[in-house]
Amino acid sequence: MPRGVHYPGVADIWVPEAAVPRSSGAWQAGPFPVLRLKRGATVQTARTELTFIAARLTALYSPRQPLGARVSPLWIPRGLPNDRTLVMSSFMGGTVAMVLIIACANLGTMMLARGMARRRETAIRIALGASRAIVVRHVLSECILIVTGGVTIGVLLTLWALHVIPHFATPYVPTIGDLEPAPSWRVFGFALLASIATIVSAGALPAIRAAMTDPAEPMKEGAGTTTGRLRDRYNPLIVLEVALSTALLMCSALFVINVVRLAAFEFQYAAKRLVDASIWVSEKQVPSNAGVERFYEDLIIKTRTVPSALVAATSYNERPDGGVVYAEEGKSGDRWINSQGYWVVSPDYFRTFKIPIVRGRDFEAGDRGAAVQGVVIVDERAAARLWPDVPNPVGRMVKLGMKESQRPWLRVVGIAHDVESGPRADQDLPPEPRVYVVYSHDSKRARDLIVQGNGVGGDRGRAELALALRREIQSIAPMMPVPNVQPWLANYEGALTAVGFMASLFGAFGMFGLILCAVGLYGVLAYTVSRRLREFAVRVALGARRRDVARIVVHDAAVTALAGVGIGAFLALWTTRTITDGMASMPYAEVIALVAAETVLFGAAVLACLGPVRQAAKADPVEILRAS
Repeated sequence: MPRGVHYPGVADIWVPEAAVPRSSGAWQAGPFPVLRLKRGATVQTARTELTFIAARLTALYSPRQPLGARVSPLWIPRGLPNDRTLVMSSFMGGTVAMVLIIACANLGTMMLARGMARRRETAIRIALGASRAIVVRHVLSECILIVTGGVTIGVLLTLWALHVIPHFATPYVPTIGDLEPAPSWRVFGFALLASIATIVSAGALPAIRAAMTDPAEPMKEGAGTTTGRLRDRYNPLIVLEVALSTALLMCSALFVINVVRLAAFEFQYAAKRLVDASIWVSEKQVPSNAGVERFYEDLIIKTRTVPSALVAATSYNERPDGGVVYAEEGKSGDRWINSQGYWVVSPDYFRTFKIPIVRGRDFEAGDRGAAVQGVVIVDERAAARLWPDVPNPVGRMVKLGMKESQRPWLRVVGIAHDVESGPRADQDLPPEPRVYVVYSHDSKRARDLIVQGNGVGGDRGRAELALALRREIQSIAPMMPVPNVQPWLANYEGALTAVGFMASLFGAFGMFGLILCAVGLYGVLAYTVSRRLREFAVRVALGARRRDVARIVVHDAAVTALAGVGIGAFLALWTTRTITDGMASMPYAEVIALVAAETVLFGAAVLACLGPVRQAAKADPVEILRAS
């Protein structure tokens, strides 16, 4: 593997192939080869060569069952456009680009303002014989010094961050959890290219405008104002900064909203006490279907002997024929519900999850091996949609598939309370109804074993229960590969940690962009006020009140901020829609996030206005007119 790459991300120990005994059962699925291509080789080349080798092996060893070869990139799954990692990588790159553009616009605005303030000095230089190339070089040298200092500090911060980020990143964080951040020439190459791009974009326009200065015009201007075309040179840059800052802040607010939503979700069952284990029984371990049933029954009984375990059950998900659950015909005619899957469970399932039965009865041990093929419990949502005109649908019949399918009719013995397994991405869509089944005979080999602990010890108690459960499973089936045993909330807590990390990361980007935007707005307003002090002095001398002068400055800031927010709103809505479409755990909350971003931006604009407004309001007309 390339240096710094950890695959798979959940592995802690690697052992040689020869060190694993063949009798351990770990070879049932066969080895999974990972190939590293030679330099210049492509996936298509490897696929062609391995297909040829597979054809030769087929002719030598397996003429009746042809062998094949499938090659796919390890880090680029087939669903490339919808891959969550690709979406987040693209968004992080776009976020960095937006912050860089804001910094360039900020630097360009300051350089333009500085160039306008030094127009008379530039005109004198040109009048005394300085060439326009010297003027351009003089402006660019200032820009180069600023950018070089910023890039140097940025590289040092990057090297420091490479040691900090791994302590907060988890395998649930896309593109970070499986990679070890390490400095490389790409980091310094990016810094060099960014610095060159910043110098060209932020320093070229001020340098060219300074070189094109007519020596006669600045001599005639006096103090001048910025109410005309001079202000139009830097206002678009401030609008661009505000627009990009709006998009960044809205994305940050979206992540914060998601963190709050995930953290505030209340599980309506004993989720904090549950431990889950994914188990698969191979035909080599248990040849017969009846043996599979006995294996899982013995496993549940043996699991209850663990001191911290109270009750256990098994479950797995099956998809109904046609994706529907059909009810027998009632007063309202044929009824069915669309279903992504129903849950095949053991009789103790609801006692394990502590889900109450609101009508009818719970599953019983006698439901296994009964004369009927199985019994069903539906939740309140499913009952309301399948039998809207029946007060108590207990005793009704359902079919797990289309009406014309060969599936048997199963009797409903109870109605369970509505629960959700976890937070939903789209709160506007109703939760899916759930259907639970206990079959009289069940030979499914792959199931989830769920164990309810006593809740003692908190997170440490759950970890100890998971370890004890793993040892118990190994003692029952020593030939079975080590199962993946973890607390029921492991994925939820990992997702919460990952989203919190991403919220902190993008929040830092958003605040950095906001600070740059506020500094740029303050600098432009301060420069505007300094250029218009003579105008303000004349206004005050002619009878204008100081609050009227302050209103002029606030008006200019408000127009700039509103223009930037208006443009940034469309950009932000498009950006956040891309994020929510690419990440299943992100909700659609654009309005709340947009209002929060706009509120923060307007607050920053108000703070940026305070200094220039105070400077304009306290201007002394006598001293200003005397100085000019």
